[in-house]
Amino acid sequence: MIGLAEAETTLAKGTAEAETKEKIAEAFKKYDEAAILSMIVEIMPQLVKEAAAPLGNIDKISVVDTGSGEGGGANRVTNYATNLLSTTQETLKETLGLDMKSLIENFAGSNTSEPPQE
Repeated sequence: MIGLAEAETTLAKGTAEAETKEKIAEAFKKYDEAAILSMIVEIMPQLVKEAAAPLGNIDKISVVDTGSGEGGGANRVTNYATNLLSTTQETLKETLGLDMKSLIENFAGSNTSEPPQE
């Protein structure tokens, strides 16, 4: 009985999450790219903060540099933060179907104005 109840709970949670994602996708279809980009820019700081939260739990880091060049030692710590930001974009693309890079490029490209012709 307990196993069945747990399975039903898991199914209900999964269904609710799928429905939520579907509703989000439908809502995004109603907005133009500028509105979507604006919403993403608003939530991005919180998203990155949450993703980086585990780093805040680190009290002390000891780096042993093995002399393996630019990619080793202390650079790995900064590379981790950079990779975290880049995977945020991939997460948005995979979960919501939003390609941040394309949205920004399209928005920037559509807002470039030519200097007035004389």
